[in-house]
Amino acid sequence: MTNNGGSASSAISSAGDAVTSAVANAGDKINDKVNDLIDKLTEKLHIRDFYSLHALAICEGDFTADGTRNVTECHPYFSGTQPPTPSTYPNNTN
Repeated sequence: MTNNGGSASSAISSAGDAVTSAVANAGDKINDKVNDLIDKLTEKLHIRDFYSLHALAICEGDFTADGTRNVTECHPYFSGTQPPTPSTYPNNTN
């Protein structure tokens, strides 16, 4: 009598791995589509990637491809005060 339990177990394990891989790939594709949609929506609505609040100003900007901040504009909280310029913002590429 031969024991086919080992090959059946191996086949089940391989099938399980294939299903897990397919589900992971589908999840990645869905995630990519959602991120693309969000990028297009925020661009169309002119929403910046980030906003930061400072003691006397609110600044806005976008992230660069390498993840650094590019501050494009700062607005004072109070009229008559001078907001910081984007070039003085820490880690700014502008």
